[in-house]
This record gives sequence, C-alpha cells and structure tokens, in this order.
Amino acid sequence: MITSNVDIKNKQVTISITQRGQVTLPVEVMEILGVKPRGKVEFHINNGEIKLAPAELTLDAVFGSVQPKNKPEDFEEIARQAKEEKAEKTIEELKKK
Repeated sequence: MITSNVDIKNKQVTISITQRGQVTLPVEVMEILGVKPRGKVEFHINNGEIKLAPAELTLDAVFGSVQPKNKPEDFEEIARQAKEEKAEKTIEELKKK
C-alpha cells in the first residue's frame, strides 16, 4: 500500500500520451507515489485494470547497470593474480620468521 502526505481520497487525473508513447506524471501523482524525476514506476495489469506503483529494486532490474572495468572480465586471470599476490605475501611473512 502506498501512503503519502498528500490528502487525496479519490481523484481522476487525465494526461496526454506523446507520439512516442510517453506520458509525464503530474507532480501531485509523483508525490503520492513517492517517486522523483528519473525514478522508475511499474504498471500492474490485472483483469483489465492497470495500477501504477513505484518500481521495486530487484537484481533483474539492475542487471547490467554496472559496467566491468575490463570487457570481458577474465575471471581466470583475476584468480591467477589473486593467488600470485597471496603467494608473494606468504613468502614475505615466512622470510620474517
């Protein structure tokens, strides 16, 4: 359930759809949903009824949003480097004894 500081019990808001199929949410609707510009919303469609809600953050939703430093990541090389660093550190610790 969405709660808001805006006191609206029942209201209909009509907005236009652009040629590209986009709509602009009125500030009042954004406040009710608790979303900000560039935020995301979800459409829940059930038996011909459509509800708008703030998008939930899921792994599927953010998959691919962070680009790896090296493309493609070479996990075998990363593992080799980690093992090499560990071996060097162990050798240094053994030399101190």
